[in-house]
Amino acid sequence: LEPDQPLLDVLAGIGRQLGRVIERKNAETDLRAAETRYRVLVEQLPLALYAYGLDEGHYPIYRSPQIVRMLGYSIEEWRADPDLFPKLLHSEDRERVMEQVARVEQTGDRFCDEFRIIAKDGRTLWVHDENVAVFDTDGRPLYRQGFMHDVSERRRAEEVLRDSEERVRLLFDAALDAVVTIDATGTITGWNAQAETTFGW
Repeated sequence: LEPDQPLLDVLAGIGRQLGRVIERKNAETDLRAAETRYRVLVEQLPLALYAYGLDEGHYPIYRSPQIVRMLGYSIEEWRADPDLFPKLLHSEDRERVMEQVARVEQTGDRFCDEFRIIAKDGRTLWVHDENVAVFDTDGRPLYRQGFMHDVSERRRAEEVLRDSEERVRLLFDAALDAVVTIDATGTITGWNAQAETTFGW
C-alpha cells in the first residue's frame, strides 16, 4: 500500500478484480451446465453422431455412445484406428462410398448416402449417413460432423416387398386366364399376356 494511495481506491481495485473473477467463474459454470445439457441431449438421440478432422488420417474428434451400441466398437477403438470406418464398409460399397467421401471433402458439399457396414459381431447393417463440413471464419474447413442411423429394418421390409411384388408379377404374367386390373376411376392399370390374347389389345 502506497502511503499516498487512499485505502478506498485499493479496496475498489480489489473489488473490481474480485468481480471479474466471479464473472469468469459464473461463465465457466454456465458453460459446463450447457455442455452437460447438450451431451445429455445428444446421447439420448436415436442417431450415432460423430465428427472427424479433415487432416491426413481423418482423426476422429467425437463419436457418440450410440455408435458403440450400433457397431460394437468402443470409442477407444475408433480413436486408435483412424482407418476403421473404411475397413468396416461392405466390400461392395467401399469404393463408391470412399470416392464420394473424397469428392465431398474437396467440394465442401453435403454427404448423404445409404450403404452397408459390418458390425464387430459380423452383422451387416444398412445405415443412412449424412455429414457436412464446418468452416472457420475465413472459410477454411475445420472438420466434418454428421450422423449415422441404422435403417436395416426398413431395407429388409423394402426387400420383402420387392420379392412379394415380383412373385405377384410372375403369377400375373403366367396366369392362363385373362387378368386385368382397374383402379377406382375405371382406368386400366395392368393386364397380362393372356388378356392381350383374349381381347386383342
